[in-house]
Amino acid sequence: MENVTQLAPGTLLARGVRGKSTDDGTVAGAGGGSGIDINLTPPVLSLAVAGNVYPPQIDAALDVTWITGDTIRLQSCADISFGTLIIDDAHVITNAEVLAGSISYGALLSSIISPTVTWFRARGEHAAGNSNWSNICLHGDVTAPTITSSAAINNNENTVLAHTLTANESIYSWTITGGLDSGDFEIAGTTLRWLNNGTKDYETPDDSGTNNVYDVQVTATDYAGNAANQSIAVTVNDLAETPTGLSGVFTDIPGVTASTLATSAETYTVTGLGTTVPITITGGTYSKNGAAYTSGAGTVSNGDTVQLQATSSASSGAVVTTIVTIGGGSDTWKISTAGAPSYPATGSRVAQFEASDSANLFQLITAATAATADGDPIGTWRDKNGTGFDLTAPANNTTRPTLQNTGTYPVVRFDRVSSQYLYRAASLGLYAAAGCTMMFSVKMDTTPGVKQCFASEGLSSASNPAYEILRLNNDNNDLGAFVKDNAGTIVVNSPTLADEAIQNATDVVIILTDTGSSLTVYVDGVAYTSFSYTRGTSTGWDRFALGAFLRTTAEDFLDGDVYGASFHTAVLNSSEIAELTTYGGYLQGRII
Repeated sequence: MENVTQLAPGTLLARGVRGKSTDDGTVAGAGGGSGIDINLTPPVLSLAVAGNVYPPQIDAALDVTWITGDTIRLQSCADISFGTLIIDDAHVITNAEVLAGSISYGALLSSIISPTVTWFRARGEHAAGNSNWSNICLHGDVTAPTITSSAAINNNENTVLAHTLTANESIYSWTITGGLDSGDFEIAGTTLRWLNNGTKDYETPDDSGTNNVYDVQVTATDYAGNAANQSIAVTVNDLAETPTGLSGVFTDIPGVTASTLATSAETYTVTGLGTTVPITITGGTYSKNGAAYTSGAGTVSNGDTVQLQATSSASSGAVVTTIVTIGGGSDTWKISTAGAPSYPATGSRVAQFEASDSANLFQLITAATAATADGDPIGTWRDKNGTGFDLTAPANNTTRPTLQNTGTYPVVRFDRVSSQYLYRAASLGLYAAAGCTMMFSVKMDTTPGVKQCFASEGLSSASNPAYEILRLNNDNNDLGAFVKDNAGTIVVNSPTLADEAIQNATDVVIILTDTGSSLTVYVDGVAYTSFSYTRGTSTGWDRFALGAFLRTTAEDFLDGDVYGASFHTAVLNSSEIAELTTYGGYLQGRII
């Protein structure tokens, strides 16, 4: 069986090697007088009359590489392998045929007079060598091919497309001939693939419908020139690119020695991915599968392990933040040096209370008998700011909150059932033209469905004007506020300032700013949408309470732990709010 591998029709071969090609496809050396003539271009065959006309009429086109005296060999066979020849004709080219650039075969093929499928090929022959075989031309086939490969394809995002095109017969060429997204495809041989053998990303579709379904039409043309079309839809599948269990896996490390390399206690094992995803890091380095630590970008897959390192700050009370991002997920890991972080450098602070400040905690309302042990009642909580704005319980009884957690991060615990709160018969002047800022470092018990007040200012008058600074509304996921002016008009009536689940026995730092026309809540540094309002007539408060809504009487008692609270008669800026958040977290042993 002769070799039927051919170059595309019209391929120009430079004439240089003389010889002939052997029947098994090998090439004898030029010195032996045989080989492929790389200067002689194969003829191009075509049907002079298409379809089932008998006898066949074949035209052979010759280019300028042909000269008088060259031989054209035409072969026909009943199958494409050319195993058993029907015709094997060698014709010497005349000068007229060279000038015409073609040869028409007619009489030679007169023996083919009954309906049959006949394959033709030709080549040039020369004393110095033969050309490659021409294109294969098929006569007697008028039936279009049937494309048998699937018209519906699924392709995973970020992976190459390799769809093999098939038909019920030998195909001369596969081409892209239409489709709304035809420009996104190419065909290599019999393989349909993305343009430039690229990939598609599910999250950023660029198909005509932007729905990750790409439409293309392919055409199969057989050796007789019959063609069939197929519309193909390629659907790009979404793969999981966000690992499971990454958020919160790396535990913050407080109290690290200054300028010290710290390593995360946890090693995260990547799970939940559907593909390989990138890994990046800021503020530190990571080790993949125990290899050397690096800050450079890389890739990870399911089963890979990741551990973090970072160098602590040279300053005391400072935080270094490391963020590792794996695919669509990330985790923040913080290390802080020993000592208290900086407090906002502003003169607007009018009162500050910290449960860890044992020098300012007393069991009696007369500021006698220090509170030092778990369970000690708090009758007096002095202002750490030194302005003398000290808070006391209503009496030396069960209305006093208690000191807890003295061995770790101390809190003053308020029990709503016992109506516990601390107050002062004077106002902080928070509801002022300049606005105010307040911070609460707390952990709330799980008592949903009741209103609870963090702090308030009020007036014991008939109209009971009040400034319920921050409270939990009747929904445990709802932080709100309440303001009633001197005329008895309610100007703020429990709007949702933050839809945040804080009644879950979890430490949280809450900051509220009041500009005089809007209220904004920050939870662990994250700002919620501001609430705009219009202030009413002037107010004159004569009392302040921590842990209750206090006017003539107290209500809406707090149920939870207070690590600390601070109050400013100014609206702090974003960097000051960040500092205040970090400080509130420090009181809890957290790094924010």
